[in-house]
Amino acid sequence: MACFSRRGTRAVAVVFTCVFAGAAQAQSNLDIFLLIGQSNMAGRGPMTHADSVTDIAGAWLLKDTSGWEPARNPLNKYSAEEYGSSANQVGPGFGFATEIHRLSPKISLGLVVNARGGSALKEWTKGTKYYADAVARTRYAMKSGTLKGILWHQGESDNGDTAYVTRLQGFIDSLRKDLGRPDLPFIAGQLGPWGTKYAGFNARIPALVARVPHTAVVRTDSLVDKGDSTHFDRASQIKLGQRYAAAAWTLVYKDGTVTLKLPRQSGIAAVAGFRSGPASLGRDAAGRTISARKNSARFPLVPVSAEAPKP
Repeated sequence: MACFSRRGTRAVAVVFTCVFAGAAQAQSNLDIFLLIGQSNMAGRGPMTHADSVTDIAGAWLLKDTSGWEPARNPLNKYSAEEYGSSANQVGPGFGFATEIHRLSPKISLGLVVNARGGSALKEWTKGTKYYADAVARTRYAMKSGTLKGILWHQGESDNGDTAYVTRLQGFIDSLRKDLGRPDLPFIAGQLGPWGTKYAGFNARIPALVARVPHTAVVRTDSLVDKGDSTHFDRASQIKLGQRYAAAAWTLVYKDGTVTLKLPRQSGIAAVAGFRSGPASLGRDAAGRTISARKNSARFPLVPVSAEAPKP
């Protein structure tokens, strides 16, 4: 790529020309992911100074209609629902982006982060402001690349809802229709594993993969809160994001075609299960075959029924 200055006398002008040319090139073929949900997706993990001044390699963050910038924490700062809020800190998007880059440095990610703390699922359904904002921002982002998937972390506000998975299915169907992708991968996550507070929700949410094709659910085993029994701490936010990346690597980039054996002692789970087409590809974490990326043993999988019904 040639870099030059019209004046030809100031090195800084040459540098700026190179930077802008590189940015334009990176934004022409992005792998776009929409990150939505409530506060843990927005990011409440305490942020270090380095987090706030260091670009995330291989990732771009959608601002508003003014375009993209190199991704840097906090990633939810341009959310239409929490624009510029000081509450936004480190979320799973950080670990997700760094892990995808580790797996394939050639991938340029485009992150559309539009979470809202304290929001319930009913505030995200079709016809609401949050839904409209998420769809509008994603459509704008799609001018710069290909929409690859949705990362969803929400449920604290719907903890006791036994019909949550059914309602979530309707939400997924609407997003896929309005974004023009009937098979758009959708990855959800369990809530915090501490105590029994979210035990019921965490037991119900894996049922999503038996009902909706092209979905995954990431587990939260071993992750810890930051002392408030609600939000993951910084290290756990990063690990959670890495687990989303492990699910995406299989569901989005490998399409469930790679198999492996997991050691029987595996206790932590990252992918609760996923479906790619009419048959369930998930099995269990007890050593039986399950579809996943070749080196995903660092993110072991959760038990799901191998005989899940067809949707």
